[in-house]
Amino acid sequence: PAFDPTVLSYSVMISKPGDTFTIITALLNLEKYSNLQLPEILVDGNHIDYDPVEPIAVRVLLNKTIGPINRTLVFTVRDPKGQGGWMQAASVTDYTIRLMQAPVFQEVVRAQSIRVFYPPGPDGKEGEEIPSDPPFDMLSPNEEYEFVADANISDHLVVKVTCSDFAQTRWDADELGQSRTIDMAGTGGWKQLFPMCEFD
Repeated sequence: PAFDPTVLSYSVMISKPGDTFTIITALLNLEKYSNLQLPEILVDGNHIDYDPVEPIAVRVLLNKTIGPINRTLVFTVRDPKGQGGWMQAASVTDYTIRLMQAPVFQEVVRAQSIRVFYPPGPDGKEGEEIPSDPPFDMLSPNEEYEFVADANISDHLVVKVTCSDFAQTRWDADELGQSRTIDMAGTGGWKQLFPMCEFD
């Protein structure tokens, strides 16, 4: 809601997913204080220095990743500063501010790698990797990659698609997971897959 001194909880949606910081500003009602007894201002318990005749501006760092943010700050007004002695506790008002920001969607759902391997050997070690054509480039607009396997080695292949930390690999309506084993028998030597990175 719009600010009201009697309302202690607020929510703010950051409009741009790529923004890395925001500024929280506050104005003191100077009629309530003398210059010798100004309130102490804290954000998440950290003392904020300020000029009482200027707006209090607090720079808040947002998520440093491409993922979403859902963070709550506590803006504390301890009124008045220096009055909280051992016989008299200072009056404290906490305002909670919930900051929300959507993920950088295009980056969240971008595959980090697409790799194809022959099945693991008897020792359990990962099979030989099959190169793609063209070589995978996560920043390329290309969405089609071809892998040519040797059928004399195996008719099963392991496909691995790695997504960002904020997405999961979906193969179809029911199957999730980073890797999938493909049986090439009976496919005529050709099979097309459509994995995608799905925001979780």
